Amino acid sequence: MIFITGDTHGDFDRFTSRNWPIGKTLTKDDYVIICGDFGGVWNYPGHKSYDQQEYNLNWLNDKPFTTLFVDGNHCFSNDTELLTKNGWENIVDLYNKENIELAQFQIETGEISYACPLHRIIHYEERLLNIYGPNTDLLVTENHDLIVSGKKVAANYICSNKIKESDTRMSGLYNNKGVDLSDEDIRILTWVIMDGTMVNHAKYMPNSKKITIQFKLSRQDKIEKLKNLLTEMKIPFTFKPATKSGINKLQSYYIRIYGDYSKKIYNQLGGIKTIPCNWKTFNTHQLNIFLGTLKDTDGNAPVGGNSIRWCSADTSNVNIVQEMCIKNNYMFKYTTIINRGFNNAKLQYNCTIFNQRDYMDVYYLKHETYCYNNNVYCFTMPLGTLICRRNGKVSFVGNCNFTQLYAYPQIKKFYGTVGQIRESVLHLRRGQVYAINNKKFFCFGGAESIDKHMRQEGLSWWPEEMLSHAEMDLGLENLQKNTYQVDYIITHTAPTTIVSMLGYTSTPRGVYDNSYDYIKYTDPTTKYLEHIAQTVKFKYWFFGHFHERQQLGKYIVLYKEIIKLEE
Repeated sequence: MIFITGDTHGDFDRFTSRNWPIGKTLTKDDYVIICGDFGGVWNYPGHKSYDQQEYNLNWLNDKPFTTLFVDGNHCFSNDTELLTKNGWENIVDLYNKENIELAQFQIETGEISYACPLHRIIHYEERLLNIYGPNTDLLVTENHDLIVSGKKVAANYICSNKIKESDTRMSGLYNNKGVDLSDEDIRILTWVIMDGTMVNHAKYMPNSKKITIQFKLSRQDKIEKLKNLLTEMKIPFTFKPATKSGINKLQSYYIRIYGDYSKKIYNQLGGIKTIPCNWKTFNTHQLNIFLGTLKDTDGNAPVGGNSIRWCSADTSNVNIVQEMCIKNNYMFKYTTIINRGFNNAKLQYNCTIFNQRDYMDVYYLKHETYCYNNNVYCFTMPLGTLICRRNGKVSFVGNCNFTQLYAYPQIKKFYGTVGQIRESVLHLRRGQVYAINNKKFFCFGGAESIDKHMRQEGLSWWPEEMLSHAEMDLGLENLQKNTYQVDYIITHTAPTTIVSMLGYTSTPRGVYDNSYDYIKYTDPTTKYLEHIAQTVKFKYWFFGHFHERQQLGKYIVLYKEIIKLEE
């Protein structure tokens, strides 16, 4: 006998004798086919959840029947950014780049490192799960791995469990060697970047070598702090009143630095009044010097709080400071506003930096379903983790670990190739036609590595990314060998027309920020399956991606129900 069911996500409770009594009467020649998102095959030896995963797989393997499954997929929304060797970059842009190094981390220690991804994933999703809190913003597929209390859990775990933000990770430790600067150098350079002006007189007099560093300050506490710093560093300066303007304003003063001292500062900053890129490698001591100076200049520390508030209109400065913070176990988040000045509207970053997690104990993660209808992206990393950012909030999360799934042995069975997870737990590979109990099954899992920029109409939309190209071509070749006729088709998602009949469209829906220009996408996976639907003769098509039970003619979407195929 052959039975079909929907996504399990590693939860095999539906197969217990209590919930499915007929299961205990079956034999290994009876089969249960799971239509994607099998779960329970992602963790590697040494991972905290590995032992539980092995227990679950062994439990399923000991059942009287044989379990077969096609794979699903778990990914990020297209407005997610990942931390790379070159800083923060959008995940869509990264997908199309070669030779990239992405940040990853050890779950147990939070130690950050960089590595090249092992695998790239892109596919289409109608709905995502938005997980959010004061310091968290994730938009992911519901089974994407999150790190909670040092363990990997599926994102939808949040839906049925109260999780404090303090149980998640937002920072780690990188082996920062530091920058060859003294503490005093960091202080004075930070003063110049935040509150100073560098004047290169060659701009006005071509033969001039004169450089002036100047500060226009009105707050007495800031004036005294800068004067004390310059005095400690034995840097000569002038201090004069500025021309007063306006009404009811504090008297402004100019503090100016000239000569070799101003030239040294100018050269250390490369003539640009922004934070140097190499400062992102500050060690913890240097970061503390910088943050202390930031409080004295552009930032401030709320009374009685453990955080620093800082406003900036410089994107580069914000990105560098956020990176140096999360690599030294400080949390950093920002929100953006449009600061409408007299002449134009300017994007402003309101940043918060903190290293105390205690107050986060009062905040619980929230969630809601998000109508997405677009492509999602991910990478498989050697450590199975990524560092991501969305809307200025950083999260340390898991990745799409397809490498682990495809690392299992491949054997010949059912006149095709399967991945052998256990003796009687088998992965049905994409593009294969299997003969099971004298019935033919065409199988195609739901995770596709497809480059949207390479797609064209018809059968020429394949990307030049060999894995997906090979799998899709293999599917067409195997169907041709079987004269385009099978008994059943097993997939994770469904053909485009069926997806539409279920109520999902390719037009983006939901609430979008007006600053983004969203493009209408067509799902390449469902488009491929649409071609299959128009070409192949079959009795029934089963899929499980949509977590509901519905039948549309020959197309049946399943979730927790287990149905028996006709004899």
